[in-house]
Parts: sequence; structure tokens; C-alpha cells
Amino acid sequence: MFVTHGWLSSAQVAWVQATGQDLLTFFDTNVCLVNWEQLAAYPYVIAVSKTLIVSGYMTEFIRFLEASGIPLSEVTLVGHSLGAQISGQVGYNFRGQIGQIFGLDPAGPLFTGAPSSFRLEKTDAEYVQMILTSRGTAGVFFGEGHDNFLPNGGFVPQPNCVTRESGDTDIAYQITCSHSQAHVLFRLSLNPDIVYLGQQCSSYSLYLDGRCSSNPVSKLGVYSDRLGGNFYLKTSPDPPYTV
Repeated sequence: MFVTHGWLSSAQVAWVQATGQDLLTFFDTNVCLVNWEQLAAYPYVIAVSKTLIVSGYMTEFIRFLEASGIPLSEVTLVGHSLGAQISGQVGYNFRGQIGQIFGLDPAGPLFTGAPSSFRLEKTDAEYVQMILTSRGTAGVFFGEGHDNFLPNGGFVPQPNCVTRESGDTDIAYQITCSHSQAHVLFRLSLNPDIVYLGQQCSSYSLYLDGRCSSNPVSKLGVYSDRLGGNFYLKTSPDPPYTV
């Protein structure tokens, strides 16, 4: 399992380290934390262009693993923000034969409408799940995975990111906090005792109206039932954010 951070981040930050530890705790797997800190430190437009360098190195390493006897179907990519788009690029390089990709609020700016080779979509792995928490701001607006989980409709601010002020600083905080909530929920969901159930629905408004109450439900994260479609759920303001 590969965990890839996003813009202005590194593999040393708390959530990446904690996710790696939790993967080792709950799964019998090898874990690789992908550190592209130096390239991620560039201004956003430049960092976006550097993602191809990162995905290129990851592709080479996974090809080495495949030659060493590890099937591509047993490879899992987990990426946040630009890391999610990097994971999509890697999946594209392997013509969708990677086992699974979890895109944690894939970065939106400069990726919306970009070629398939450059952004994460469902053809990049046997199974692609997206968790959207800052739709149309830091993250993509539409999920392009087999399963797309949209906590609180996927919009800013997520309940734990609400501030009382409305200045630029507060708006920026709400966006970055909400953008990060995707990797928070994913990491917590690795624990089988923490479950976020999403309901299959065509829109958040229909979900709120209770018009999807008879539709199937599925678990956010690795324990998903893989039913396909968009899944809406509510979270609470306080850890572990279950309702």
C-alpha cells in the first residue's frame, strides 16, 4: 500500500505517519510512504507539473515489485489532494491493472477537464474510490470513482471546520480544514470499529429529504461493499465524527 501526500506537505506529517501505522495495525501488508516534499513545496502551478515526475518514479518502483512477483492486483494506492492525482497517473501507466486506488479529495484546480492520463478516474484501477470533502474549491467537484463518498454533501465547510467569522483567513481555514477531512475520515475508517455508512443517492438534496432511505448503503474506505455510485452521509463536528 502506497500513501502519497499532497501540496506543501511531506511523508513526515502526522496524518501520513498515522495512516501508515494504522495500515500496519489493521492489515497484513507492506506500506510505502511516498515523500515528494521538495517538489510539493513549489508554487501550486509548478507543483502540479511536477506530479508527473513523482508518478514516473512510483511507476518504476511498482514495475520492479511486479517483476519481483507482486501482482498489480495486490497493489493499493492512497493519495490526498495532488497525491490522489499522482495515484491516478500511476494507475493510468499500468492501464488500470492496479488493484485499488483511494483518492482522498483529489485536487481540483488545473485537473478538472484535464486528460485522462493526468487525473484520477475509475479506469485507473480495478476499483477506485473517491472521498470528496471540499468540492469545487481545493477538491474536484464531481467524483469519478466507482464509488464516490460525499460526507455532508462533500462541501465546505465540513462540520468540524465551521468558524464563526467570515473573513478571508477564516474562509481559507474552512477550505483547508475541509480538504484535509477526507484523509482524516479515511484513516479513522481503517479501524473496523469506526464505520461511516453512506447511502446511495443521486444528490445531496434528495438524501437530506429522505428520498433515498430505501437505497443501499456502503462503508466509506477500504471496507466498502463496492456497489458503485455516489454515497452521501453526515458526520459530526467532534472526533471520531460518527453520527
